[in-house]
Amino acid sequence: MHRMAEHQPEVDEAAATYKCCTCRECKPMLEMSEIGKEDIVAGTVGQLRCKACVRAKGRTRLLIKSTGIEGYSELQGEARIEYMKAAQSVFGADLQKLLTESITKARLERSTNAFSKEGEAEDYADVEARLKDKPDEWESVKQNAHQFTCPIRNMLMIIAKPKSE
Repeated sequence: MHRMAEHQPEVDEAAATYKCCTCRECKPMLEMSEIGKEDIVAGTVGQLRCKACVRAKGRTRLLIKSTGIEGYSELQGEARIEYMKAAQSVFGADLQKLLTESITKARLERSTNAFSKEGEAEDYADVEARLKDKPDEWESVKQNAHQFTCPIRNMLMIIAKPKSE
């Protein structure tokens, strides 16, 4: 059963605009299409998608089918919203380039985050002392390792030895 609050079309009453469920932009009702009709029995509420997103989604679907590009499902959250906003005004080879770049960027962000934020956190001062004889490595660690302040000890921590997935 769908949760009703998540799918309810957002309306800006003052401007009489509705928020697109795909690109999150507010547009007048004339520029919107209803997708997923409201069904009181099933507990679902209709959603609105702007016509520009409907067309972009159709072009993307055809592109994926004709080229065999894989990874569209990996575009989640903000990455999907950014892609759909940009895809509204691109066609053909430019759309293919945008899709490929968006998928690659999403994959890189996900693997970078998984790599750099997991591992054993150490005191910043301890890592600095351990790498004092290796200035190039210490510079690289300072620049690229995940750093944060421990809320319990109120000390700067660093993950100098990340573990990858």
